[in-house]
Amino acid sequence: LPRLGISTNSKNLTIKVLAGAGNMSETAIMNSPQVSTSGVLDSFVIDFLNPLSPPLAGVYADMRLRFTPTFDLGPGDIVEVVLNGFQSSALSQRGVLSDAGSPVVTVGWNDTRSVLDMRIFSILPSNTQCIFRLNTSIGFSLALPALGIRSNASATLRPLSGASVPNISVVFAQLIGSFNNTVSLKYSPPVANAQSSLELRFQAFMTILATDAIVLNLPLFTRPVRTGAVAFSSPLCNVTWSDKDARMLLYMCQTLKPGAAVTLTVPSSFGVALPWNGTRRNQAELTIQTNASDGPVQPTPIPTSPAVGYFLSSRVEFVAPALAGQCADIMLTWTANMALSPGDSLVVGLPGFTGSSWQSSAVEGNLLVPFAVSWSSNTSQLTLVSGGAIAEKQQAVLRVGCVSGSPRLPAVGLRSNQTTVTISTNASTGPVLATSFQYVQAVGSFNGTEAVALDPPVAGQAAQLVVSFTPLMSFAGGDRVLLSLPGFTGSDFAGVACRVDFVGGTSSAQAAWNQSSAQLTFVLSSAVSSSVSITLARTAGLTIPYAGAAAGSVLIST
Repeated sequence: LPRLGISTNSKNLTIKVLAGAGNMSETAIMNSPQVSTSGVLDSFVIDFLNPLSPPLAGVYADMRLRFTPTFDLGPGDIVEVVLNGFQSSALSQRGVLSDAGSPVVTVGWNDTRSVLDMRIFSILPSNTQCIFRLNTSIGFSLALPALGIRSNASATLRPLSGASVPNISVVFAQLIGSFNNTVSLKYSPPVANAQSSLELRFQAFMTILATDAIVLNLPLFTRPVRTGAVAFSSPLCNVTWSDKDARMLLYMCQTLKPGAAVTLTVPSSFGVALPWNGTRRNQAELTIQTNASDGPVQPTPIPTSPAVGYFLSSRVEFVAPALAGQCADIMLTWTANMALSPGDSLVVGLPGFTGSSWQSSAVEGNLLVPFAVSWSSNTSQLTLVSGGAIAEKQQAVLRVGCVSGSPRLPAVGLRSNQTTVTISTNASTGPVLATSFQYVQAVGSFNGTEAVALDPPVAGQAAQLVVSFTPLMSFAGGDRVLLSLPGFTGSDFAGVACRVDFVGGTSSAQAAWNQSSAQLTFVLSSAVSSSVSITLARTAGLTIPYAGAAAGSVLIST
């Protein structure tokens, strides 16, 4: 049979009769079957060229077509390749494939039929491998199917004369998997530099076997804590972590079928922590890949992941005098790793602060950005809403003044860097959950326990002085207790030894008196705890005013 086969009712098949009884002239055979053929284009293979940029589903790729005709192909012959799912940026494209500068083949694309046609202009000798490249250098490019490549294609040879040859097998040298932009990643809690659970959701459009690995590339993520065995929920069976390149490898307990919606959870007990400086929304450096034999996926950005913000620095201080139980202007200083947009808010948690609620927009600061400020006595929160943009890593300093005597500092004061004082933001470029300020100014408190006793309590006479208090903060050696004693007299002195009593022991202090400022200073020699009393002997010569000492006239500070 002919190499090109026979088309149905081919007019090339004829019959004529030479007989003694009479001749019959040549006429077409009216009824003949189709006879197809295979092997007219042997070893038809399509592969992808750029080794530095492996092919990705849905992305334009340079392609190479290779085949060997078993007979001469000549001008006018057409090879059509059906590439279902491929797309072009234009409805119809055409480029010229050249060999040594001579046109050999023009190539076109029909987006409606998903057909690539190659029109031959020169002789292609039989049994000679033909190699053609489709790339942007000839003004031609195709995007791979969004769902990847998992099956072969087919081609049809349409010779200028003779029957067409359909269903020529075309083999893709590489299978290509796809997640088709279905991947999302979530963190809980979404806190920078904190251990979090990771929830990965996706649909894979190829089979993933239990022996295949899904790989997450998570730059700047760390695994500072490594516990024992970690239990995972099906279909996730095992997870490994590489510190060297911050890669997480996930292995299934079972085969994942194409198109199945999958949720994988890596619990926080696995020990992975988010980057110290947070993450950006849909951060392109976070990628997913797989070595699935049914269709591998090269590193592809995870299309959906949350932003997590971080404060590079944060301080809360108070404008003097800062007294426990009293209102003081609050100085807030912060530098965020992310930008703040108009309408974003910051919330400062001030537990123990009191005072009636208010709203104000009168805020002093170093930025030409207005802030609407409010204080809530119910939540003990100070809320600042930005009226403009603040660039990332730009230091902001705001002074929030007292309004109607509030908010008032806690009666028990504040400890240095007290962790319950927090800052948070809903910034769209990276929200931050309530996190402790890096610096909190300490404000001490005696909580109303402070007292001074004089013996004898006689005006105009020298007396023994005993100051007692129960501090709500720690005292260390070298710390000072200062008494303001208006009207008291006596020669200046320093280095006078005093006895210090407190719960659990005794210690000593050095006393100094300055007549001009009427200030008595005690320097503690060691740490003391609660119920402290310091005794200055009468021999020091400190004299009660002749007019006496009114209650409340003596002030104590530290």
